[in-house]
Amino acid sequence: MRLQKDIQSLDFEEVELDSKSVGSLWTPDVFFPNEKEASYHNIMSPNRMFRLTKNCTLNYTVRLTLKLSCVMRLHSYPFDKQTCRLHLESFGYDAQQINLHWTKEDTPIGMNITSLPQFEVVGHDFDNFFSDHRIRGNYSTLSAQFDFRRNIGYYVVQMYIPTLLIVMLSWVSFWLNVNSVPGRVTLGVLSVLTISTQSSSVNASLPRVSYTKAIDIWMATCLVFVFAALIEFAIANVLTRKGSHKGIIMKKLIKLAKEVREKALMRNNQGVMASSDPDGLRHRGSVSSDETNGNKKETVVKMDAGVQLQKQRSELEDKPAFEKGMLYAMYCDVASRILFPLVFAIFNVVYWVYYINILNY
Repeated sequence: MRLQKDIQSLDFEEVELDSKSVGSLWTPDVFFPNEKEASYHNIMSPNRMFRLTKNCTLNYTVRLTLKLSCVMRLHSYPFDKQTCRLHLESFGYDAQQINLHWTKEDTPIGMNITSLPQFEVVGHDFDNFFSDHRIRGNYSTLSAQFDFRRNIGYYVVQMYIPTLLIVMLSWVSFWLNVNSVPGRVTLGVLSVLTISTQSSSVNASLPRVSYTKAIDIWMATCLVFVFAALIEFAIANVLTRKGSHKGIIMKKLIKLAKEVREKALMRNNQGVMASSDPDGLRHRGSVSSDETNGNKKETVVKMDAGVQLQKQRSELEDKPAFEKGMLYAMYCDVASRILFPLVFAIFNVVYWVYYINILNY
């Protein structure tokens, strides 16, 4: 910080005072209203100095380290632009006693560094005005405004590209066999957990704000896509089993229990059991040995001593329904191979166009 004051006339070229002599002179009681932490530089001696020149100018220079408060709006984070201000005014002398103003230079504050690790300085402005305090009165105030733009390179490499690859990795399950249950479940669950961990690490270094940020929209969308890929596998797996247990209802369970009981009675009666039928047929409970390929035959003895072999329901009759379910599951996977990348590509176009072009990042 450097303060300057004009004096009427002097009879010498220049006078300089060191830090020890500065303490015995009067200095303005200026302070920074938006300061949070501040410290003087005292290594190896207090870094402050007075200089009185022949053209009647008194310069007071001191080295300070300041941490200033800056209200940030993170709606577009990490595509955001921030404006931070530095205010300087007298604490005890009002505007009638001290009038502060910037020097007539184009840049009163040196701008040697215009790029920071996370931000880039894209503009600055300097102004002086009067601040009206209800108790203290009217004071002269200096204001310096700095416009920052966040550097997005770090976030592209550390956040956007990894999450993009994780989403694409979750689509690999669409090319795996439907019956590869352990592989597809493991791939889907790990993708969901990785996206959740990545989102938590992003928000850990940010203030806890109640509104949605641009990075939140990206992370939430990626989480939805990897979770949808896991749900798609569940649907495909259900389709493969569609029809394989068709007819296993209470009525068939009762009928199955009845057949088991009848077979037990037939074994007790040396394999023969007679039963009456409304159509005048007599059924023999013995079962022929022709049960290859899941076919069972029942011997039917008619009243006129005729014999008829009646084919029972084959277990292979369920095979067409099972194959139909497998076909539906394959269609679901093929549709997902096209639909998921297409929708995600549309989201990327809208997302990047909006935050880079529309917001003039």
